Amino acid sequence: MHIHRIALITTVAASSLLAVSAGAATSTDYYGADKSGNLVRVAISGDKAGPPDVVRKGNPESAQTSPAGSDGGVIVGLVADINAGTTTLFTFDTATQQFHDLSALGTHIGAATIYDGGDRIAYSRALKHRYVIRSAPATGGTPTRLFSSKSWQPWDVAVSENGKRVYFSARQAVSFAGQPDSDTHRSNVFRVTATGKKRLERTVADPLAYTQIQLSPAGGKLAVVRQRLTGTSRSRFSVVRLSTGHVRTVLKSYANSIAGLAWAADGGSLIFRDETSWGRLTLSGQISAIANTSKVSFPVLASS
Repeated sequence: MHIHRIALITTVAASSLLAVSAGAATSTDYYGADKSGNLVRVAISGDKAGPPDVVRKGNPESAQTSPAGSDGGVIVGLVADINAGTTTLFTFDTATQQFHDLSALGTHIGAATIYDGGDRIAYSRALKHRYVIRSAPATGGTPTRLFSSKSWQPWDVAVSENGKRVYFSARQAVSFAGQPDSDTHRSNVFRVTATGKKRLERTVADPLAYTQIQLSPAGGKLAVVRQRLTGTSRSRFSVVRLSTGHVRTVLKSYANSIAGLAWAADGGSLIFRDETSWGRLTLSGQISAIANTSKVSFPVLASS
């Protein structure tokens, strides 16, 4: 697998909620998880959210649900079993209400997304001596390997609609005197294609690690969140134009950590989850709170 580095020019300006266009032009449905571990749907109109609607019940002690992506009305998500110490995959068809348990694909899943009209998923998994990213049918089946590394740990995954490009953020502990330092990481965003792996950006020992990434609805931009992993919370929002590799910082410093990220349905703003509730960030760097969202926790934000 060939590795190529693409130089990016940065200009200064910046698990999971799923955006699904609703019928009305002023309202968009998102999916998240409430404090009882239920998968819920929330309709957002402007900067106000309606009451969470439970679409599948979970268990706050043994089955905490986190939606991770949606496409074609199908949701992929993770179920964390605290008692067993495992994290597995599921898909849920919002039209037919059909649920698929994908635990056969592995029990230590890190991130997931869905593409190809809801027919395929991509996910990261920790094995005994390496990390992998694989794709598989959304209803279960034989997986295909997309990426493998002994040291780079994938954090978030995004896939183009045609499945030809896979983007993921990853981190690697920096070693001092032969020992990895858990507080200091190299952090990268990679792109995988049929011809190999291309590095989009690289930072060395940067305290702001690449975490959430999301492709825009039209597929031409990649929203990226970088944040501090230890100490005082601080996050930065950026947008990468994939045709040129140009990076524009939308918000240079935000005082809270970010738990999830999604594009708005029109691609004109970002919806994010911080430590307390959801917010909206315009591409000009203006933030507004989204009311009535504090009860929806464990969001993994992903555009439909």
